[in-house]
Amino acid sequence: MIVTMAVVTTLAMPPMLRWSLSRLPLDEEEQARLASEAFEAKGFLAHVERLLLAVDDGPNGRLALRLAGLIAGAGGITTTVLQLGSGSPVAAIRSAIRSIPASGLNEEGRRKVHVTLRAHALPAESAVTREVQKGYGLLVLGMEKTVAPQGGFQEEVTRIAAMYEGPLAVVVARGSHLDCREQGALNILVPVRGNKVSRRAAEVALALARTSSSPMTALYVLSTVGLGAAQHRLERPTSTRRDEEAVLKDIVELAERYARSIRTALRLAAAPEDAILRQARLGHYNLIVMGVGRPAGETLFFGKVAAAVLENSDCSLLFVSS
Repeated sequence: MIVTMAVVTTLAMPPMLRWSLSRLPLDEEEQARLASEAFEAKGFLAHVERLLLAVDDGPNGRLALRLAGLIAGAGGITTTVLQLGSGSPVAAIRSAIRSIPASGLNEEGRRKVHVTLRAHALPAESAVTREVQKGYGLLVLGMEKTVAPQGGFQEEVTRIAAMYEGPLAVVVARGSHLDCREQGALNILVPVRGNKVSRRAAEVALALARTSSSPMTALYVLSTVGLGAAQHRLERPTSTRRDEEAVLKDIVELAERYARSIRTALRLAAAPEDAILRQARLGHYNLIVMGVGRPAGETLFFGKVAAAVLENSDCSLLFVSS
């Protein structure tokens, strides 16, 4: 009888509890928790549990250390710093690592970050190839030889990107960030297009803005190619106009989840890259965060717009490829 009673009560309790609790109204705290869990379920950084940062002692590596530290600090992401090159000063990298958990975070947003430093005597490509086999959710590259003299990315960066199939971020330091001692405030510009890759880039930019208390602008560029006579009617409510507003509204709602206020901008241009570069100059932005898709071939080519921005931008770049 005792065993029977135990079995019956064990089987009956779950459906009885579900039936009883389903009749209770949810309070505001519970509704906020459920909404937060639903948001994180479809987010990008919420699924990144381990971050690999491959850097050397050049300006790209220094800026990558700073940006990756802000990203890791926003979500408490376990981070591994892979030192590339025999000339990389370990003391300087360790100093930068120590500043990661506290760089710009307030008490409410502070996250403890576990950071590991690894050094290999192998070439950069071999070192990264060996390390990524341990499993990482995001690879951030900050290598001095990132951009080729003739344009595009260096072959070594291309081979590393081809080897790694997961989300990838490439850092290119320019402007004031070429000075390794420069640690001024960030002013972030994020081009958005309404697709998943641009939304993920906006999420990364919001993490940077949140932990560094930096301003951020989401820019939507509408190409005028093919608009013809309809171009002068853009001020009227059209399906195109509604799509633009929906994209920017989604980014604003995303920012509200991060408790951040952002600026939005809409520009018309025949070439989106021209609008992005012009906005970056007029707004004195020092960092452009671009969401790009993964290239299908062996060449690291993120598209015509990203290639033009890479070639002509005067400010630093963070390409988020997923």
